[in-house]
Amino acid sequence: MQLELSSYTVPETYCRANRDNASSEIDRPPVVKTLVSHIYDEDDIEIAVSLNVTNKDDVTEEDPYEFDIEVFGVFKVELEDGDSLSNIEHAYPSLVVNAARILYSGARDYLHTITGKAPFGAITLPTGYFSQKGIDFITSKDD
Repeated sequence: MQLELSSYTVPETYCRANRDNASSEIDRPPVVKTLVSHIYDEDDIEIAVSLNVTNKDDVTEEDPYEFDIEVFGVFKVELEDGDSLSNIEHAYPSLVVNAARILYSGARDYLHTITGKAPFGAITLPTGYFSQKGIDFITSKDD
């Protein structure tokens, strides 16, 4: 089976330059927190995933920007020969993790773009790591 990004959007963006930052250089990548929400539509064989990336809780004087970005994507699960809906249920956690990785790369590019014209220059999110342990798979499935 294959995971195909059908559409994605950035419904919420907050980014503010930290005027208290005396340095014009970005010394370190931002410390970020991520939150993944998801729902599975069995009828259309789609997974909707929302990813929130923020540093608002951990911003310091050294951080050039404070940001909070939400990225939302709809992913179509393409069945191949021999696949069935039960295969999707078994692979569902991996599909959500891969969807979160795809959305994170979009958030990473988006933040780099919007800070490119900002006072302290463009920043890039650190490489993201997503695993099934960090995502709730019990209450998020649409029944």
